[in-house]
Amino acid sequence: MSKLIAIIKKNLKLLTRSTSSSLVMILGPLILIALVGVAFNTSSLYGVKLGVYCESYNELSNSLVQSLEDNQFKIIKVNSEAECTEKIKQGSLNICLKMPANMEISNEAKNTITFYIDKSRMNLVYAILDTISDKISQRSDQLSLELTNVLLTTITSAKDELSAKKLVVAEVSSTMVDSSSKLDVINKDFSSINLTSSSLNTTTSYNSFLNSANLSEDDKESLGDVVEKMQDVIDDLNVKLNTASTKIVTANTQIQTIKQSIDTSSPKIASISTAMDSILTSINAIKVTKAENIISPITTEIKTITLEKTHLNNLIPALMLLVLMFTTLLLSSTTTVEEKLSKAYFRNFITPTPQILFMLGTFLTNVLVVLVQFAIIFGALYYFLPLAPAQIGYALVLILLCAIVFTLLGMVIGYVLNSTETTTLASITIGSLILLFSNTIMPTEALPLAIRRFVDYSSFVIGESALKKVMLFNYGLDKALFEIYVLLAYATIFFVAIILIQQSTGRLYKLTKKFTRGKESHLDINKRLHPDEKAVATKVVKDKKEVISKRGLKIEHKLNPRVFFREHKLDLHIIKKK
Repeated sequence: MSKLIAIIKKNLKLLTRSTSSSLVMILGPLILIALVGVAFNTSSLYGVKLGVYCESYNELSNSLVQSLEDNQFKIIKVNSEAECTEKIKQGSLNICLKMPANMEISNEAKNTITFYIDKSRMNLVYAILDTISDKISQRSDQLSLELTNVLLTTITSAKDELSAKKLVVAEVSSTMVDSSSKLDVINKDFSSINLTSSSLNTTTSYNSFLNSANLSEDDKESLGDVVEKMQDVIDDLNVKLNTASTKIVTANTQIQTIKQSIDTSSPKIASISTAMDSILTSINAIKVTKAENIISPITTEIKTITLEKTHLNNLIPALMLLVLMFTTLLLSSTTTVEEKLSKAYFRNFITPTPQILFMLGTFLTNVLVVLVQFAIIFGALYYFLPLAPAQIGYALVLILLCAIVFTLLGMVIGYVLNSTETTTLASITIGSLILLFSNTIMPTEALPLAIRRFVDYSSFVIGESALKKVMLFNYGLDKALFEIYVLLAYATIFFVAIILIQQSTGRLYKLTKKFTRGKESHLDINKRLHPDEKAVATKVVKDKKEVISKRGLKIEHKLNPRVFFREHKLDLHIIKKK
């Protein structure tokens, strides 16, 4: 067990022997988690560019646009549907909405809002669609509530009108029943009068007959009795006529009463008719009577800006760039640091060959290895994905640029650090950081605007955008010039950084040579140094007086100069600054 503990201690000492290695192992994960926590500790989206197109805006469409405007969305109105989709492909817009012209709420209107989306950014698209759909649903629910209120108001008004006129209808009905009864009585009375009149007419006929007949006096006397009887009949008829006259007067009075009742009922009937007309007008004023339009006055549909393809088509740009980034970072950083740790590294410095040639050799070796890998990958993709030869050619050019950038970045890591383990850890940490601050895992729109300004120009984000334009949208390289210029700028910066690091390392070797020329005194060493280096040399000799005299030239051949300076507590930052 003691031996195992000793081995563990030895390994820990090897890992922590270098200050830079210790910092990478301890601070690397902490910085990574801290940055991710600060950047993604939110549930909102920032600066989402939302395109809106409508052939003819009106009050309803403008109200919908205003409901979408807030801190999350930046509304950009475009002039055509084609321009809207084109801006999505170029990355100027995140999503586009097409609204119907002259939107209105009616039975015939089809208020369908079309969303144009980029399926290669589904993590962002779904988040945006959820938010926008919620806002549109709120407006749709508000319109549905208004339509329902119109229906309920109309029904309530009709109910109140009918309830109010119910008593009037009852009064008119009662009046009509009473009038009908009176008319029945009058009808019966007048029927009896008609029969009496018939009898009267018969008696009158008998009198006319007696007057016109040529009868003797005896006969007339004999008929006197008959006449008297007839007189009785006439008197009786007169009585009946008087009675009929009285009934006629009564009937006339009743008729006048009925007329007054009818005259009184006429305004009531007119008011009922007016109420019915008002109810019909209110019902006819309802614009929307279809159930589906009342429930969902505004509907949505989703369309993609590219033809329907497999998920692999949408993932391939980010997937290829992910493989490229980690491959080049690890390969270039590892080969660089292994070359530094090799025994031939010092001999390379003292040869007349320019140091830039060694750097270019390492760089080209890594790039060639990566290009061979991706040539094989594209050869396989040609049989699985419908990619045109021109698309593959453009994609290879962009892959080459991205490989150059990440290879140079890996070489910077290799030149700065001194051990293979630390270099590998640093490469993975930096690659993970670049990956996390891209659109692959979380959309960059989830980052605060201050951080997003830098993340949008990340080499991974720029490279992915360029590959999408070429592989998904069938663009040429002329549409990706901005991304190409940014990648070239990154390559230039990393190349210059490598040159500066090499020059700094060369100065360190020259300074080491002055310390390792044999048994020289403190004063002799100071005489051989540049005035700016005397303070550093004095510190070395003061701390380790016997190191130079004991080791002599062996230091020059067996020790890495940076290790030499570290063992002698030489402040490397002072040397770099000098």
